[in-house]
Amino acid sequence: MLIEAEDDIPAERLRPLYALWRRQAAGAAMPPRTAIQLHDLRSAATHALFCAVEPPLRDLGSLRFVNTGTGIVNALGVDLTGMTVAEVLAMLGGTPAFATCFGEYIRSARECVPTYNEGYFPGHERGWLKYQRVTMPLGTGPQATGLFVMCDFDNTEVRMTVPRALARSA
Repeated sequence: MLIEAEDDIPAERLRPLYALWRRQAAGAAMPPRTAIQLHDLRSAATHALFCAVEPPLRDLGSLRFVNTGTGIVNALGVDLTGMTVAEVLAMLGGTPAFATCFGEYIRSARECVPTYNEGYFPGHERGWLKYQRVTMPLGTGPQATGLFVMCDFDNTEVRMTVPRALARSA
């Protein structure tokens, strides 16, 4: 789902992260990767993913995870860093329905727009985890060179903590 404003995001806990991305874009279509720093995310950084777009952007094999937060690693039971999205899907048993949830990654990268997605993801020894995710493009030119992804889970053991300072600045 395309995001045009904070209120478009059903998961309120993700809104401050979108607001940070929008502020860092400073009027441009998207901010550069260097504008999103882990120290700015504070405790929410554990639920951040960064993907590099490997040109030419063709499919999910063109998106490689370059950083996976520990909250996501703990939820899934595997560190995705270094893997492509296509490799993750193959490893986790990528059914067509499961693969569809990653279509937002391609849309964000191809169209340079932020998107929202929710669904269920296989979690390590936890069965299927309900997630909410905002995917935001990064880059300095007309094409995205990366993605900034924030993912929260309904499972209280792996729930994201949004720092008060970040929530207040939204």
